[in-house]
Amino acid sequence: QGQAMTSTATAEKIAMLKRTADLLFSFLALYPKDPLADDAGFSLANCLLALKNYPPVVSLSADFARKFADSPLAPGFQYMTALGLFWQNQYGEALAAARIVADGDSKDRDFARYILGQIYHAQSKPKDAIDWYTKVKDLYPDAAEAIAYFEEKSIALDEVTVVKPGQAVELTLKYRNIKEAFLQVYRVDLMKLYLQQKNLSAITSVQLAGIRPEFEQTTALGDGKDYVEKERRTALPLKDEAAYLVICRGDDLFASGMVLVTPLKIEVQEDSASGRVRANVLDTAKGGYRPEVHVKAIGSADSEFRSGETDLRGLFVADNVRGKATVIAREGESRSAFFRGETWLGAPPEAAPAPAQPPAAQQQIDYQGNLNLENAKIQEFNKGRFDEQRRQTPSKGVQMKEAF
Repeated sequence: QGQAMTSTATAEKIAMLKRTADLLFSFLALYPKDPLADDAGFSLANCLLALKNYPPVVSLSADFARKFADSPLAPGFQYMTALGLFWQNQYGEALAAARIVADGDSKDRDFARYILGQIYHAQSKPKDAIDWYTKVKDLYPDAAEAIAYFEEKSIALDEVTVVKPGQAVELTLKYRNIKEAFLQVYRVDLMKLYLQQKNLSAITSVQLAGIRPEFEQTTALGDGKDYVEKERRTALPLKDEAAYLVICRGDDLFASGMVLVTPLKIEVQEDSASGRVRANVLDTAKGGYRPEVHVKAIGSADSEFRSGETDLRGLFVADNVRGKATVIAREGESRSAFFRGETWLGAPPEAAPAPAQPPAAQQQIDYQGNLNLENAKIQEFNKGRFDEQRRQTPSKGVQMKEAF
């Protein structure tokens, strides 16, 4: 019922706006030189904007801007021209129209500067967008937030990169607004490291003081003004079968990842109800499955590892795993394999889920706020003039007191 009422109200509003536009069109056609013609033109263009009828907004506003060049409403007509073009994705024309107002000193100047920032934003031209947003960031919180979004810094590596022996080792470095990355590569015992950390999320906190890295390099990434996330493939001179910890520093940010040079691979079957994990360990170089490989498995909600050796089929089974599974395999002193599950296994989390929070209201950009305010002033002013003239006009009829 509420939706039906809202739909009816919207339909009535649209009908009223259309009727208003018709009346204003008629007025301008009948009285093109009336002193209130510029007011009527402004209200008409604003009405068409509200109706989202953008082509006539552009043509009429441009025409009114020329016709009423001496009117205080002229910058407003120019602003509406830019707005109508922007809504039609005609970015080049919109930029040209808005710049005229943005470079002026009218009350619409800051709105036009804000619009210029948004047009460049829509065009994926962040540097130009930032230039214009900066001019109005103290007036519009959205402009400051857009600048913060573009200038945010980040750097990341894949958690685990697996490479077969003999293949070139490359890392995918993801970064944003970082000038250079400093990489340090350490040879580690993956299983021992995981036993200490239980996960790799805090791996940059591992104490590496006094341990000499296998390899170091600095990679130039740009001028630090990318404004979008980029990727760079970085080659590492690693050939020996082993597990390697890679620490990456970009400005004051850190990222980490593991590189496994190994022929081993873990393929896992998971049963979400029972928490059973069947880990099949394969040899991708020679083919087939690997027996007597040491395997450890743990769930994200567990406190202890399940350990054992693969059987003659290369299979290790862990039961009653709870949470998202992590499985690590090691053969000898150098060969490792790693698996991270995405499915929750076993009993569900004991803690009740946090109550859902209502979504934050998205800030709505009022493109017509200045126009509506000006339109209201026009209406109030003209209403006052009408009342004043009505009171001052002498009556031509017979007065009651004169009839006696």
